[in-house]
Amino acid sequence: MAGQTRFDSLGELLDALEAQARDEDGLGISSLTQLAGQNAFGPAILLPGLIALSPLSGIPTIPSLIGAIVTLVAGQLLLGRSSIWLPKRLESARLDRGKFDRAMRFVRPVSRWIDTVSGPRFAFATREWAMRGAALICVIVAATMPPLEILPFLATLAGLVLTIFGLAITLRDGLLMLIGLGVFLSGVGAGLWLWQG
Repeated sequence: MAGQTRFDSLGELLDALEAQARDEDGLGISSLTQLAGQNAFGPAILLPGLIALSPLSGIPTIPSLIGAIVTLVAGQLLLGRSSIWLPKRLESARLDRGKFDRAMRFVRPVSRWIDTVSGPRFAFATREWAMRGAALICVIVAATMPPLEILPFLATLAGLVLTIFGLAITLRDGLLMLIGLGVFLSGVGAGLWLWQG
C-alpha cells in the first residue's frame, strides 16, 4: 500500500489501516509510515496526538515518548523530507490485532463525526509553507511534553494541538490549520500569563 495515497477523510485513513492490519494480523509503525509516502506525516502526528489526549497521557514516560516521536516526525516534515525515517527499534514496534480492533471500535464513531465537520478547504493554508509552519509548531509543542508529565492538563492541551495539526495535514484542511494555530497561540498566551503571574 505504499505510494502517494491521499486521504480525503479520516474514515478513508482508518479503512486503509484496517486493511493493512488484516494483512499483517496487527499494525506496525513501519506500515503506517509506508502507507502513503509523504502523506503519512499527518497520521504519524495525529495518532500520538490522540494518545496524548487520552488518559494514557497520565502514565509516566508516555508524554516523553510522544514528544520524541512527534519531534522526529515533524522535524523531518519541517526539513522537507519526502518520507519518514525511524530508528530500527521504533520502526519494529507494532500493535497486535486485538488491541488494534479495540482501538478502532472507539475511534470509528469519533471519526464519523470528524468527517462531517472537516475536509479539504482553505487551500492557501495547506501549501508547503503552511505545512512546514505546522511542523515547526508541532516540534515546539512536542519539546514541551517531557516536563509536562507532572502537569497532566497541560500535556492534554499539547495533545489537542498535535491532534488538530495532524488532522489538518492528513485531510489538507486549511481551516483546521488556522484553528490549530489559534489554539497554539492561546496556549502560549496562557503560559506567559501564568509565568508572569
